[in-house]
Amino acid sequence: MEMRRTSLEAWREIRDKGLLSPTRMKVLECLVHVGPMTGGELNEYLKTPGRTPGFHKRLPELRDAGVVREAGQRPCSVTGHSAIVWEASGLLPNGKPLESPPARRPSLASLQSAARLIKLWEQRSILHGEAESADILELLTWIDALSR
Repeated sequence: MEMRRTSLEAWREIRDKGLLSPTRMKVLECLVHVGPMTGGELNEYLKTPGRTPGFHKRLPELRDAGVVREAGQRPCSVTGHSAIVWEASGLLPNGKPLESPPARRPSLASLQSAARLIKLWEQRSILHGEAESADILELLTWIDALSR
């Protein structure tokens, strides 16, 4: 699952500034890096042997702080019951959106370097009988399109 850039940036700022308690930070970190999940799945993912997990109890607190949000409902893979799915919001604890830097296009030189590396990889793969030519062709086509 692809992580939204704003969620990762918000997580880094929250972590670097120490804006959440360690347990709440652990829950947010899990949602940012693993992706949306139910409270039961969160407990299962973060559980420690010999301890009863209670990480799900931090989700409403994090929602109230603005750093996570409800993203719908689905059956929980742990309990089998319908449950709320939680995800990182990409916001800081005060609900303020991050200032996103403008998107940068890769330079032509970096795209050309990437194309050369892919072509070398293709040659090596062919020599070793490992070539996935459709994947390599797709990468080269993508790089060519970006360089225009």
